[in-house]
Amino acid sequence: MRTATDRRIRSLVLALALGACAAPPRPDPLAPRPVTEQGRWLVERRGEPLGQLVELRIDDPIEPATWFRAEMPGGQWLGYVDGQGRVWRRVPFALEDEFLGVLSMEKALAALYERQPPITLRAVDAAAPSPRQP
Repeated sequence: MRTATDRRIRSLVLALALGACAAPPRPDPLAPRPVTEQGRWLVERRGEPLGQLVELRIDDPIEPATWFRAEMPGGQWLGYVDGQGRVWRRVPFALEDEFLGVLSMEKALAALYERQPPITLRAVDAAAPSPRQP
């Protein structure tokens, strides 16, 4: 004869077994993702410093993405380039950024900084302090 305790134990074991078979939850597509800085370069034209280029990585578990942010010398965001070469310029007080086209990195930086090529990049030490946008 089964006691109430035996039935509770069997119910608990059954619940644990069914829970163990469940698939892990899918990540929420709208949840925030960690963003990590991968590298930083000084942007120059013929020795004149124009700003910095920052490589960022969005650590999405399904499809990680890399993009590059162009900054002014004070750290203000000037624009960005995605992994496919699409370029956008930040426009203050506008709802959307200005799409400049699909360009090589040199042409993208020349367009963002409004300078003619050649544009050169010089690696910045990772330990060096970086300007931050207020």
